[in-house]
Amino acid sequence: MVDVTSIALSGLNAASTRLANSANNIVNARTPGFKPSDAVTESVDNGGVIVDIRERTPASVQTGNGEVPNVSLEQEVVNSITAESDFKANLALLKTQKELDKSLLDIQA
Repeated sequence: MVDVTSIALSGLNAASTRLANSANNIVNARTPGFKPSDAVTESVDNGGVIVDIRERTPASVQTGNGEVPNVSLEQEVVNSITAESDFKANLALLKTQKELDKSLLDIQA
């Protein structure tokens, strides 16, 4: 049997990790020597997800002002908005599970 609560919690944890990763990339976008990272989501056998943090390749790019970290602020904002949507979806899943549990208890009462 699939544990919906565990799946939703793994989704919430994954969204939190992705949001923290994007925030770190944004904050350090102009820090010399900073190596940005990407949060990669992977499915696990029990139906949940995990996030693996991987160093971005290439870590820096050459600009007219010299070498800077390879951070696209636009992409990081999109990643943040995606994490927000993931939070909402997983919270909706938890609410639905709670309503189904309540309905089941009402039927058996």
